[in-house]
Order: sequence, then C-alpha cells, then structure tokens
Amino acid sequence: MAGDGGGELSTLSTEQIAAEANPVVRRTAIPLWKRWTSFGSGVGIAVVDGALEVVLAEVRPQGVEVVDALRLERIRERPAAEWGAEYDALLKKHKWQHVAAMVVLPAREVISRTVSLAGVGAKETDAALRYQLDGLHPFEEDRIAFGYGRLEAPHASTVAVGIAQAETMEEYATLFEEAGVDLAGFVTPAAAYYSALRVLQAPPADELLLVNEAEGALEIYAETASHPLFFVELPSGQPRAVEAAKSQVRFTGEGLSGKIAGCLPHAESAVVYSPLPFAAALVSALPKQALPLNLLPESRRRVTSRLQWVPTLVLVTLLALVVAGLLSFQEFENRRLIAELEAETAKLNPQLIQLRTADRELAAAKAKLANLEEFLRRPQTDLDSLKELTRILPPEAWVSRMEMTADTVSLMGEIDQATEILKLIDASPMFAETQFTSQIGRSTSGKEVFQVKAKRVKR
Repeated sequence: MAGDGGGELSTLSTEQIAAEANPVVRRTAIPLWKRWTSFGSGVGIAVVDGALEVVLAEVRPQGVEVVDALRLERIRERPAAEWGAEYDALLKKHKWQHVAAMVVLPAREVISRTVSLAGVGAKETDAALRYQLDGLHPFEEDRIAFGYGRLEAPHASTVAVGIAQAETMEEYATLFEEAGVDLAGFVTPAAAYYSALRVLQAPPADELLLVNEAEGALEIYAETASHPLFFVELPSGQPRAVEAAKSQVRFTGEGLSGKIAGCLPHAESAVVYSPLPFAAALVSALPKQALPLNLLPESRRRVTSRLQWVPTLVLVTLLALVVAGLLSFQEFENRRLIAELEAETAKLNPQLIQLRTADRELAAAKAKLANLEEFLRRPQTDLDSLKELTRILPPEAWVSRMEMTADTVSLMGEIDQATEILKLIDASPMFAETQFTSQIGRSTSGKEVFQVKAKRVKR
C-alpha cells in the first residue's frame, strides 16, 4: 500500500464500488493564456503487473487525442532489446522518436507523502524537506531516490513528495536504457493524476474522491482540505474501502466523486487501458504545467515534445516583429530628419552664398590693402637702397644704368677693378648674393665694364 497518510482501509464489494463511483464530471474553464499554451505530444508508460501500458497522446487547446496505444508483456522475462524494438516501432510509426516518455511507477514500489511547509520560501524548500525526509520512509538512510513539488493554491504551502529505494530506481532506469527508451522522468501515480486533472481544465472541485478498479487492484485518489493529495492502491474485493477512504480524508460528500477516468480531460474515449498511462502521457506532453515531482535524476532525463517550444517560438517571432518595427521606425525617423535638414539648408543657402561672396570680397580687399601698404613703403625703401649704393660705391665708379625691383637691384657701369664691386655690395647689410650677369668688358677709356645683380634684404 502507498498513501499519504496511512491506515488500513476496510473493504467494499465491486458492485458497491461501481455504484459509489458513478462518474460525475464537473469541468471549469481555465485562463485563456493557459489554454492556448497547452501544446504538446506525450508518451505515458505505466508499469502494471510485469507489463508496460503505453499511450501516445496529443494535447491541443481544443482538446486531447489519443494517437495510439500498446501493451508490452513480460518485460522482465523477455530481452529488453526485443520489447524495446516494439516500442521503437510504435514511435516510428507516428514519427515520434523525439518524444521522451514519462513513466508511472507501480504504487507498491513508491511512497507518496504530503508535507506542510507553511512559511518556508521556495529557496529553503529543499533544505526544509531534507530535514524531515528520514521520517517519511522506512528505507535505509542515503539509499533513496525522491522528488517533490509544491501543490497549487489554495494548498501552496503543501509539498507533495515521492520516495523510492535507490536500487529500484536504478533498476528501472537501466532496464529502459537497455531497451532504448528515452525517459523524461519517473512519477508517482498520485502526482500523475494530480497533474492530469488540471490539463485544459481547472481542478474538478474543491474536494473530490475518485476510484479506479484496475487489474486485481483498487486505486483511490482524493483531494480534500485535510489531505490535499491522497492516493492509495489496495487489492480489489475489499469491502467498505471507499467508505474508509472517505473517513480518512474527511470527505464531506459535497464534492465530486466518481471514476478517475471520467474526470480526466477528454478521457471518455481516450483511456485505452487504465487511466495511469493516459495521465502520464498528459504530464509528458505538458511538463511545464505538471507537478514538478520527478524521481529520475536530471542527468538521465531527456527533453520531451518539440511542441513545448511553440510558445517560445511565438514570443521570439513577436520579439523579431517588434525589433523590425523599431528598425523601420528608426529608418523612417532618420529620413524625416534628413528631409527637415535639407529643407532648412535650402532656406539658408542664399544667406550662405552671400556670406561666401562677402568672404571673397573681404579677402580681395585685404590683398589690395596689403599691396597698398607695400607700395607706400616702397619709395622709402628704394631711397634707402639708392642711398646705400651711393655710399658704398667708390667715386671713380660710374654707373650708366640701374634697375631696381622689390627684390633685386641691377647695376651697369665702369670701374677700374670690376671684381672689387662684388665685395663692396656684399659687405652691405642691405644686399646679398651679388653676382656678375655678363662677362667683364673694357671701355675705350681703359676701365672695366661690369654688369652685376644683387638681392635686396628686406627689413
């Protein structure tokens, strides 16, 4: 027996159970955003009496569809590769090789518990739970595998816990790996039903007590104020089991009671074998909406349906559209600013032309002024140069022609020794680089004829 509370339950005949479990389905609408993000393809597997019941289900906002189902017999007696090939053929038939399976472990091999952690924050949940973990199971310390997840409001302070022996989890994980079955996780029956009851619908009622008569076993699932999550599996044929369960979970009778299959979403035609693999398929299809209770280590899990990326792709697409819109708006804004600048430039062009014309006229006036100033200075400079030449030339020298420019002075005349005139002119600070411009000749009077040119030194 596995349950969250514990005591033995009395028995009730099969006929009484059927009468007590008359299905009464009461579905409630869920938020529109949650419905339209309910996309996924899932594979659910239930371990039942040495066999595997496999269900392939698709979840869409408009409903749930069972794509296919398969029962694999004698999984421990046959080679894992043999029944693994049958499972792989089922996935290949529908091109579902990318989908990882969620496995519901037998209730007798796992323990389901609930722990109240009122006032404990999400970051402290793990430490607080580990502190109480030893009192929740009879197994050896440090030889367990467990998973947990907080329940939804109004029981958000309650944590559902699943516990199993580590050897059992390792045995199942190795068995599925040998068969080539990709696993999304191991889940308890209680967690599978809890999550499945909330797919495409709100919780069926404030309190509920549901039953399922499986092969040789009676499953009882309940949600009440005192027991937010309760599950127990008993051998079938025990009288007064349902009445005892109602008493234990304090079921008032005002809530929902019926068969588990009748309360799962769109399960009237969906449950092929038992509700468990169908519930596990819903958990596999919508892992983000499911109770995060998983006994399989994260290192051995595989990401499931590709449709879980649909909301992300939609958001990425919207983000791309927003970015494209911003870029387009920026381009439009840039063009508008350029047009405005060009219009303002066109308005200022006449003034700019006037300014440029005024600049050219001002530069010409400055050049003329500089020329006038230079011209005004020239007479005095020329007189100084002529005075200097008169001073340095000897009395016996006779100058027949002189040309003076702003930069040079040229002399032509006669002198006794023409070579002396170069030294005399170069010795003056007002002249430099004196040189003959023609060969020295001789006049009829016997004097040497010279032609010299010197640079004027500006002061």
